[in-house]
Amino acid sequence: LKKVEGREAMVLEVNEMLLNSVRDRELRVLELERKYAHLPSMITEEKSAVIELEVLYQEAQHQLNNREQQLSTLRLLLSKSAKRIRAQQHENQTLRARLNDTLPSSSSSGSSS
Repeated sequence: LKKVEGREAMVLEVNEMLLNSVRDRELRVLELERKYAHLPSMITEEKSAVIELEVLYQEAQHQLNNREQQLSTLRLLLSKSAKRIRAQQHENQTLRARLNDTLPSSSSSGSSS
């Protein structure tokens, strides 16, 4: 009987220790829940911010692609214009040379008249 009572006392003691441990854990969980209760809303806000940044990045990338296309078009137009200007300058030099070839003879005939 004493052995049984001793075992019962031991079982009660172990049960009390386990119950205290469970209570301690429950209190710790409640403390942690209170301490970190704001985290889900912070995580949601951060996710929203990341999505906004991704949208802004995509828009910026799209604008950059458009600007690069515009720049490429402008370079092409500039190249064509430069070729036209060089061709016009060459034609002007040719015309000046012809004019210079004809002017001295017309000025000499004009001075003798």
